[in-house]
Amino acid sequence: MRKLPSLNKILSWVVINGIFILLTLAFIIPFYYMTVGGFKMQNEIASSSVSLLPRVPTLVNYQTILSQYPVLRITFNSFLISISVTALNLFFCSLAGLAFALFRFPGRDRIFNLALLTMMVPMQAILVPLFVMMANFKWINTYQSLIVPGAIGAFGIFFMRQYICSSVPEDLLDAARIDGCSEFRMYWMVVVPMIKPAMVTLGLILFMNAWNDYLWPTIMLNDQNMYTLSLFVGVAGLRNYLLNYGEKLAAATLAAWPPVIIFFIFRKQFIEAIMAGALKGV
Repeated sequence: MRKLPSLNKILSWVVINGIFILLTLAFIIPFYYMTVGGFKMQNEIASSSVSLLPRVPTLVNYQTILSQYPVLRITFNSFLISISVTALNLFFCSLAGLAFALFRFPGRDRIFNLALLTMMVPMQAILVPLFVMMANFKWINTYQSLIVPGAIGAFGIFFMRQYICSSVPEDLLDAARIDGCSEFRMYWMVVVPMIKPAMVTLGLILFMNAWNDYLWPTIMLNDQNMYTLSLFVGVAGLRNYLLNYGEKLAAATLAAWPPVIIFFIFRKQFIEAIMAGALKGV
């Protein structure tokens, strides 16, 4: 006869799941209100009565921002910068992670520790020297100023090194060398297929960080045609270029949905990588 769960276990299950449900609602409700609000008129948004769906759905808010601002160009900027930063990080961080994990060279551990120390330095502390460098390169209002400084990061190097240490056997690389593989071909043909789950996970994190970055584009860009979506929403909303809340919510929706869609496309690989890392002790 199957034993019934005790009262303590039932209460624990109810409390834990109740907390998860409340936390989920705390994230979903503002996101839902933002998305629905983009289809409402100003008077309905300002009304004291709350409606889950627009009483009179309208696309006027989207038509306004698309007609008055270069939103398509701004969206292209966001995708170009985010994809470029993600791709460069995955390439350089995986190479550096492989070198720190499986190669032997003088000062390896010291260089790796020095790279980790850079994670302790806040972005705000290097804004001025970084801006001066970009100005000297004449990179103000250019894609380079938003892509190159973020092309490699200590977190990505650490993440890839830990995954490679637990997933890529050194004997396999020795066998590839015996078969005549060059170092780069060995990386591309042997290592990359084995670390795809980690690259997907890191790629999602990097893409979302680059997409949502607001501080650095605010400093580097003053040409509206070079704006990213996060900068456009922040500047246009805070400075009241978008006159009503419906327009602001519509702009915020355009900025918020792409990374969410990309996450759902790659969620299976993301979960598999997290589970693999947990099982391997990464």
